[in-house]
Amino acid sequence: MTGRTDLKMRYLEEEYKALTIIGEQTANSITLVQRKTDRKIYVKKQISLEVVTVYNSLKNIVNRNMQRIYDVASDGKKGIVIEEFVNGITLAEYMEQAGILKEAEVCAMILDLCNALAQIHSSGIV
Repeated sequence: MTGRTDLKMRYLEEEYKALTIIGEQTANSITLVQRKTDRKIYVKKQISLEVVTVYNSLKNIVNRNMQRIYDVASDGKKGIVIEEFVNGITLAEYMEQAGILKEAEVCAMILDLCNALAQIHSSGIV
């Protein structure tokens, strides 16, 4: 499994320029990156080997309620995921600004969430 996967890891490491770290956990980091060829902004995650297969499955899902996974690679020690950068605010920030949400708005959010979960489930992930 080495060789080809090592080349893909190296390609992903070299193709994206780090802009800023946006999250850091013990073994994993989340970095805002810019692709050198098209200058678009993406998110790069360092992931453990245990979840590489999950991300490879998520890569095949296109759903407006989920961040798009563009690429996944591993080298036998760690993995890298390149995913869509979604600029916006969190639900908590939205609720702080909007105040108490209307029932119809909450129902729409829950339906969007269920739609994404149904697609994940039909892919055999959940």
